[in-house]
Amino acid sequence: MGVFASEAEVKAAALSPQVTALSDTVLEDMYIIPAERQLEETFNLQFASDGIVPSVWEQYFDNAVDGAEKKTEYLRDMKLATIWLVNRMVINPHDFKAQSMGSASSTFGIRMPAQVKSLLRRWSGHRVLFR
Repeated sequence: MGVFASEAEVKAAALSPQVTALSDTVLEDMYIIPAERQLEETFNLQFASDGIVPSVWEQYFDNAVDGAEKKTEYLRDMKLATIWLVNRMVINPHDFKAQSMGSASSTFGIRMPAQVKSLLRRWSGHRVLFR
């Protein structure tokens, strides 16, 4: 089972009938787990040893007065971001920049949907540059 979103939660919020047609095992192995890992990498979350909380937020969640509330917000945002990303991955499995079918066309942004960026930008760690 995914860490932040279960198969049932993803299927309940599916934007595409393709998601609901997948078996739970396929949905988890091919979409949910890779989506959660992609979120971790893209937003530089650097999970602590528990694999759930980013190390930069761990002490705040444990010690701050509103730490429990912030952790609840963080977990909700991660669940929603995972669901959004899984929907994008199912609709656009080859990570195309644009698609067209007949007279309809769709342009996808750079890798992450805007909804995911708006949810996780506040939780992201410092950017790491590699040369």
